[in-house]
Amino acid sequence: MKQTFAIYGILLLACMALAAFFVPDVSAMPLPDGAGFAGGGMLFAGTLDAFLKRSMHTAVTRIPVPTKFLRQRFFGRIFTFGTKHVDLDLVMPKRGMAPFVHPNLPGKATAAQGFVMKTYVPPTLKPTKVITPEHLLARDPGATIYDAGQDQPELLARLLGERVAENNDEVAFRCEWMAGKALFGGSIPVVGEGYNHTISFDLPGTHDIALVGGACWDQGTATPWDDIAGACQANKDDGQVVSDTVVFGSNAWKLFREYLRSKGLLNMLDMKLGMIAPIQLDAHTTYLGSIRDADMTVDLFSYSAQYLDDDGQMKPYVPVNDVFVGSTMATGNQELYGAIQSLFAPSFKGQVFHDTNVKKNPESIEVLSQSAPLIALLEPKAGTRITVL
Repeated sequence: MKQTFAIYGILLLACMALAAFFVPDVSAMPLPDGAGFAGGGMLFAGTLDAFLKRSMHTAVTRIPVPTKFLRQRFFGRIFTFGTKHVDLDLVMPKRGMAPFVHPNLPGKATAAQGFVMKTYVPPTLKPTKVITPEHLLARDPGATIYDAGQDQPELLARLLGERVAENNDEVAFRCEWMAGKALFGGSIPVVGEGYNHTISFDLPGTHDIALVGGACWDQGTATPWDDIAGACQANKDDGQVVSDTVVFGSNAWKLFREYLRSKGLLNMLDMKLGMIAPIQLDAHTTYLGSIRDADMTVDLFSYSAQYLDDDGQMKPYVPVNDVFVGSTMATGNQELYGAIQSLFAPSFKGQVFHDTNVKKNPESIEVLSQSAPLIALLEPKAGTRITVL
């Protein structure tokens, strides 16, 4: 009997040794695109010991969510078109006064109301994701390494939904980027496969101000209050709108706040000059307060959202040293969508069209999304950019 137990014991040890030897090195396995083990390699530094208990904790995910503060605030109207070219008639008259003419004399001719037509071609966005059989077999974040029994159609449907959502987010990031470029530069550079041009909205120099010397906001001789009030007046004179919104870059707000503090204007609630009471609207947008004065009536915001640029660097939509003074009443600034140029789209008109392309050898599914947005600054004189440093 003792000899039998000894033999069983030797066999058990041999099995454990063989198991440890033949279990593959998980850390060295090639993984499909979109799957992998993050940093350190502490959990799978060597082979996975099949005889030790383990616990899988909930995955920690930080997925960036597209923001649209600039689009919602300054480009609130959305239009879709079924053509590549979009023509717009811009009417920006200055109302003159009627002339004095003696009743016995003929009337004096005055200038008639005119307009100018502009043509825009919204550039096409085509983000594509590829799904292969390897993606179906890869472990999801937070899941165990063992088969959970999900059917292949169920896994594929979930992956398709995730890839479509990712493409939607990428289109939204690009649209907000367009809004930032239009507001803080008056043009949108279009550089990509088959594109290399700039869409200009003819922003006049009087509405794209760069402060120099003693006027810079880090100087003791600076007058930030007057700079913003002057921008409001320029928007009213040239764009015929009343400014109601000021958006600060991060450095610009710090300098303006310090100016208010030095002048004793930061909390003058009784005088209704500066009502500074920051309220976090979302993770990236803060309502800083408002100014109610004879010179201007505006709400103040800071906007810290960032995007991943084509050069791989994170950059803010609002340049850190810039301020934009604008109006939500400039309804000519719009979010336009040109034609969806696809043989399989149900309509030429739409914001985003999603399609799939199935390949058999080797097997894969391409998830193609198509959109032709243009965040159009059709009233460039209704806003003013100030570079404070």
